[in-house]
Amino acid sequence: MRALHVITSLKCGGAERLMTSLLPKLNTMGCQTDLAVMDGTMTPFMEDLLKRGIKIHRLSTGALAMRNPLLSLKLRGLLTNYDIAHSHNTPAQIILALASKKNTKLITTEHSVNNRRRSLSILKTFDRWLYSHYDKTVGVSQDVADSLAKWIGMEDKIEVIPNGVDLDIFNPRRRASREGVEVRVAMAASFCYPKDQATLIRALSLLPENYHLSLAGDGPNLIVCKDLAQKSRVDHRIDFNGRIENMPDFLSTADIAVLSTRYEGMPMAALEAMAIGLPMVCTDTPGVKAAVGNAALLVPISDAPSMAQAIMRLGENGALRKKKASESIARAKEYSIEACADRYMNLYQEIISSPKTNTLWPNTYSIEAWR
Repeated sequence: MRALHVITSLKCGGAERLMTSLLPKLNTMGCQTDLAVMDGTMTPFMEDLLKRGIKIHRLSTGALAMRNPLLSLKLRGLLTNYDIAHSHNTPAQIILALASKKNTKLITTEHSVNNRRRSLSILKTFDRWLYSHYDKTVGVSQDVADSLAKWIGMEDKIEVIPNGVDLDIFNPRRRASREGVEVRVAMAASFCYPKDQATLIRALSLLPENYHLSLAGDGPNLIVCKDLAQKSRVDHRIDFNGRIENMPDFLSTADIAVLSTRYEGMPMAALEAMAIGLPMVCTDTPGVKAAVGNAALLVPISDAPSMAQAIMRLGENGALRKKKASESIARAKEYSIEACADRYMNLYQEIISSPKTNTLWPNTYSIEAWR
């Protein structure tokens, strides 16, 4: 079996992180798995995949690549070499739908419970056209599957496969031994909507001076968050680390992990922090709550005082911190990359043995219609 995954880029994000663990695992299970990237700019994620033997087709480079429908022509030429094509993120979903051939079996993974298109009802028709090209859509959590089904219908074509984390790489043995009065809080996420580092920065301003924050990631909201840190007079207690190549090492130096966000699908950042053995504070939002269960302390969205209080509960109570760390480890074990890959392999085999489906329209809205 040969599968081609298609993604927008390998810069940062949960879907991109999933590629680094899922694709090599599928290869070891007997599915030759390659990757097509719309923006093929070299990144640490890409270097990691290349080192691990994953073949990568770089369709273009630069941010404009993600707005170029003509990449579907390049992608269409690749599809004849694969049994399955599997997309992640909206631009990749679109170009794969345009590139699809009559007998091409397509899967897409939906990574979020929401997106900006859903604020405009007129775009529901576009999304129904888009997802109709796929034999199966995978939601990374039940919340994701339910929200998509509510938006476009097609319940019979939606399945749930939770993301997985590589427990050999993210494990409690990586934790560093720390002493002293400083409490180190960490969050790893891109600085873009729906992530909400601003609330975490405001929470830090309500905490004592011995609380220190390390932030990993970059994005359009980074400058705004740096300005907020200065105005809140906590910039001397925050490390803005940019993109982190070695996430286990970054997490291993922390005492507490935080995920401040407005919504998620299945947050890889939370799974990785739990697998390392960090007690967590998370916003109580769909996708997050399903992932962390009772292992994390949950606080309302964009509520800095509640977030500060939860962080201090963990920081000042060693017994609670130890208890929540143990619960994090146990919870993360439910989301192994092996279980994730096994479920995808089963789905691939099921789709290959089934006839091509198209719920709403015949497959004439692809690139073939332009010829």
